[in-house]
Amino acid sequence: GGYNPSHQRGERIRLIEAHQAAAEFYVRALESPEAEIGRKFLAERGFDQDAATHFRVGYSPAGWDHLTRYLRGKGFSDKELITSGLSQDGRRGPIDRFRGRLMWPISDTAGDIVGFGARKLRDDDDNGPKYLNT
Repeated sequence: GGYNPSHQRGERIRLIEAHQAAAEFYVRALESPEAEIGRKFLAERGFDQDAATHFRVGYSPAGWDHLTRYLRGKGFSDKELITSGLSQDGRRGPIDRFRGRLMWPISDTAGDIVGFGARKLRDDDDNGPKYLNT
């Protein structure tokens, strides 16, 4: 088929919904014991809890598919997760694109989350560059 604006609008809404659900997941994960390294990183840079909450800073757990499983449970398809940039193809299906990183949501002018910026926290982490965006 050709250009279908209503289909594209529907797909955009689904991707925004996936990013919103991911942001909520990442914010909750920042409170986990594993995310202590992220909270320490923020504190060392003068970024307190109020600032983290205001900017919706979160943490992506180090496991392979924590977010992917969470979003599948919310009804998102593998195709939507890969299109969103939140997951990537792994050997046995989609895996989380971001692992063990601080996460900042990127919003459009309407305030919708359209992506994420991610910052590596461990020097010995060879999982990609220091900064990575969707």
